[in-house]
Amino acid sequence: MAGIRKLRKLLIGLEESTDQGTGVAATTYLRLNGTIEDARETTHPDEDIGYLWGAGRSYNSKEHAILNTQGEATFEQMPYIYNAGIKGVAPTTDTGTGTGYIYTYDFPQTDSDSIYSYTIEGGDNEGCEEMNFGFVPEFSLSGEIGQAWMVDATWNGQTVTASTYTAGLSLPTVEEILFSKTKLYIDADTDTIGTTQITSTLINANLTLSLWRPVWTADGSLSFTFTKVSQPSGVLTMTFEHNSNAITEKGLWRLNTKRLIQLKTEGSTLTAAGAYTYKTHIINVAGSYSKWDKIDEVDGNDVISCTLPIGYSSNWGKAGQIITVNQTATLP
Repeated sequence: MAGIRKLRKLLIGLEESTDQGTGVAATTYLRLNGTIEDARETTHPDEDIGYLWGAGRSYNSKEHAILNTQGEATFEQMPYIYNAGIKGVAPTTDTGTGTGYIYTYDFPQTDSDSIYSYTIEGGDNEGCEEMNFGFVPEFSLSGEIGQAWMVDATWNGQTVTASTYTAGLSLPTVEEILFSKTKLYIDADTDTIGTTQITSTLINANLTLSLWRPVWTADGSLSFTFTKVSQPSGVLTMTFEHNSNAITEKGLWRLNTKRLIQLKTEGSTLTAAGAYTYKTHIINVAGSYSKWDKIDEVDGNDVISCTLPIGYSSNWGKAGQIITVNQTATLP
């Protein structure tokens, strides 16, 4: 039988923190789309041997794995991407009798922190390949009215090998993070983030974050040796209704005024409330606007877009942060 698109799957398993790069059996499905690319570099030497077409000599000079994943962002599975792309964290239990588990990801500022690495199995009904030391060098979250927040994450790994799927895994239950349920808060840099809600304004948003990168050293292997944060970058773009809120923010851009921005999305009710009553996803960033586009329109409705590079706030003590609250004590 030939491979069938609908029979593709991605399975994921957490590697030991003391032995990153050593493959492990998968423990659950990664409910996104994507296929693994063996990105090893093959070199064909140029040599003077008297043959027009060469002699077919080649060698592998570098090994690398790439997996681009796309799909709906969910409260239950976004921690895989954040653990592999921001920092590895264990959740904290909500206050009192609350059944929420809080995953808090502060963007690195003066230290690289550390990330979790994953073994990922992928393919279709005809074959499976496996990548080890899977981490996320960059990802984006984009939201549009009438849709779920969508995630686009690039995974890197050390190598790709032929494998077989881990058997006996069940599909985890997930809940989509719906963009229309997002609330926008914008505050002065001297205030508490998430204080002032801006209503009837936000139309779409996109967060792009790039923190970690692989580093190759002459260390007895063709694959990368470790990961580090060396040139972090993050940008939030938003489209607003062209109303008084947008006009106010555009005016603050002209004054180079730093802003604290929160995008908070709530989902279904938790079994028992604590500090959180609902499954929650929060994007917190600081920065000052770098650009406001000219007025545009959508079906005759005037809109305006802005760009905010993420920057450290000395008052808040952070550059950015993502918080996810679900009812998963331990990622499967």
